[in-house]
Amino acid sequence: MINYESVELGALCIHHVGNKAREEDLVIAESQVTLQDEVLYKHLLKYFFHNFKKPEFYHFNEDQDSVGPHPIINTVKKVFETPETLFDGSIKIAEYLYDIQDNANIKSGDLMVAYFDNILVDDEMVNAIGIFKSENKDTFLRIKAQARTFSINYDQGMHLEKLDKGCLILNTEQDQGFKICLVDKQNEGGIASFWKDHFLQLKVRSDDYSFTSNFIQMTKSFVKDRLEPLYETDKLDEAGILNRSQQFFENHETIDQTTYAEEIFKDEDVIQTFQEYKKDYEVENNLEIGDNFNVSIPALKNKSKIFKSVLKLDKNFHVYIHGDRDKIERGQDEYGRKFYKIYYDKEE
Repeated sequence: MINYESVELGALCIHHVGNKAREEDLVIAESQVTLQDEVLYKHLLKYFFHNFKKPEFYHFNEDQDSVGPHPIINTVKKVFETPETLFDGSIKIAEYLYDIQDNANIKSGDLMVAYFDNILVDDEMVNAIGIFKSENKDTFLRIKAQARTFSINYDQGMHLEKLDKGCLILNTEQDQGFKICLVDKQNEGGIASFWKDHFLQLKVRSDDYSFTSNFIQMTKSFVKDRLEPLYETDKLDEAGILNRSQQFFENHETIDQTTYAEEIFKDEDVIQTFQEYKKDYEVENNLEIGDNFNVSIPALKNKSKIFKSVLKLDKNFHVYIHGDRDKIERGQDEYGRKFYKIYYDKEE
């Protein structure tokens, strides 16, 4: 887990990165930002850290670039060794981001590179480098009062709780590609992974949080992508499987793939299909899902919505199935109208 309560902002650099494919400019600052306003300082910390809520870690994927060394990691290592080089390092990062933006759909924006001290990570106090990109501006109103005369105008700026893109590179486990937290608001036009995969070149760390999160997501995808077409399952079947899966995770401290598959799917053919799907899923999504791992409670809570199924009945009703599959039945009356019968103990 990460604790930001004692964090200090040591230095901040800002550059403007246009879209090279649209022949926009890269504007490099002459010096780093000087911060003297305490209120502004607090607002900046809120902007930088408010969106890093998920305890999910990544690391630099140094194997991805076969041409040469990772384009960012060497700069980061140098800054950690000599924090005074942050400004020069921020220029290299801005230039690299500008050079690789070969898609005209990628938004231009302000790139901020910051150095932080005193971030607590799993009982270890570390420093960190933050890379943030602000792409979207909010319009806000400004009211001024002079005596009894009021005027109103508008301006544009960054919303303190809406960080578009960012990462925190924590100065720990350097030999494993560092511990890195990520924020990447999804874009349209097929470029949602540009920040993570192309620019930063990150990969999810192989730990209990990622194993738990990915295993739950993989089960949901398996039901949709493989079970439904092969075995003609419906929403009630899906609800039953997801309900058993949720109970399994909640009642076990560790997950064993074989035991899990046997209890959730029961049928030998389905179990084998599930195991084959897991291998395909890992390859297609470039990730590792352990066969045996400890259940991560934060990951389980974060993925809780996946266990819920929704029955969309024409345009009239949405039935949310949160639990016991046996308390809902499907049927058809003598007039050919389809119906669901729901059993319950009390109305709230």
